[in-house]
Amino acid sequence: MKEYKKAQTDMMKIIPDPQNPNKMGDEDKARMKKSLAEFGDLSGVVINRRTGYIIGGHQRVDVLKDAEIITEDLPKPEPDGTVARGYLKHGGRKYSVRVVDWPEKKAHAALLAANRFGRVGVDDSQLLKDMLEELDTGEFDMGLTGFTYDVIEHVIAEVNSNKYDCIEKMELQPFEKYDYIMLLFENSQDFSNACEKLGIGQVEVVYNPKCKKIGLGRVIPGKRFIEISEKKNEIYCNKQG
Repeated sequence: MKEYKKAQTDMMKIIPDPQNPNKMGDEDKARMKKSLAEFGDLSGVVINRRTGYIIGGHQRVDVLKDAEIITEDLPKPEPDGTVARGYLKHGGRKYSVRVVDWPEKKAHAALLAANRFGRVGVDDSQLLKDMLEELDTGEFDMGLTGFTYDVIEHVIAEVNSNKYDCIEKMELQPFEKYDYIMLLFENSQDFSNACEKLGIGQVEVVYNPKCKKIGLGRVIPGKRFIEISEKKNEIYCNKQG
């Protein structure tokens, strides 16, 4: 039996689930890879022997308050500073524990990494909606997914309301890194006139079921705006002269 299990494990392949809605960018993956090399796996319960403080797994320990902790020292420390391994025993189940021996600053850096990398990934809204709908059949406690029913309804409603063509090269552009001026118009006529004078092309306006305008509107580079303004002013002055 042992030989069969070993052979079965050897043949096992690690295959990402294509339906996983959580995605991570290449730069975040690179940072996570470096963090794993430095601190090891922070996803379970990690305790710093030097201080006795938890590094990773604060919330797990909080909800398993009555758990018994059982650890065993390793023959020698591992390269990442791990000195013991064990588990929390609660309700007849075991939850992995790792004990490290780190100075406080390294422990705090690892604490931040444990918190941060648990939130870095971004959910693909469509994949998330599809998976929630797949599970929400009444046969499964949806609270086990970590989502409340209010959030589930919001995710599904948001995806259903956003089925429109995206504005090419304008969606989620990082305008925050630029200095910019916003022009607000009280009526559509003034808005149309300004677009015509500035030579800004039309962008289709889309409304969602909640009657909110969707999209960034029309965008023009500041340098182009100054050039147009100076040209218009020069034409006006020539006419007046």
